[in-house]
Amino acid sequence: MGVSGNKMEMLFCHPDYIRQGIGSSMVKYAVQFLNIKYIDVNEQNNKAVEFYKSQGFIVIGRQAHDAFGYTLLHLMYSE
Repeated sequence: MGVSGNKMEMLFCHPDYIRQGIGSSMVKYAVQFLNIKYIDVNEQNNKAVEFYKSQGFIVIGRQAHDAFGYTLLHLMYSE
């Protein structure tokens, strides 16, 4: 997990441990103790978008192309 200010810049979990609650625990920690409010997600990464929505984030904007050509969704924690 990488954090800058109130934004989570990255969150990675080894594929062998996906869907075991580790990512959810890291997000909860980041929200509660690191005051994370925002995250950007590649719009084409449906699993990541749905994961963050399930954690209480909502889409607040969209960026057509980032520096690498990906479309990003801007999410904000809403709970």
